[in-house]
Amino acid sequence: LQMKNKYEYIRLICQEKITRSIKQQINSFLEGFYKIISKSLISIFNEQELELLILGLPRNDIEHPKTNK
Repeated sequence: LQMKNKYEYIRLICQEKITRSIKQQINSFLEGFYKIISKSLISIFNEQELELLILGLPRNDIEHPKTNK
């Protein structure tokens, strides 16, 4: 381990620990999700497109700040 790659090493170790700690939950979620929507149907979408399909467009309520005076 050298000084120039220390931060990359720490980032990868943290990512591994976080991912491994919730791997079972992620796998369970995906198993249920793929029962509802076939993996082949959603594989054509990238991450941003899939997020847009699931969540829709963000809605900005310009009236909200006016009512909270």
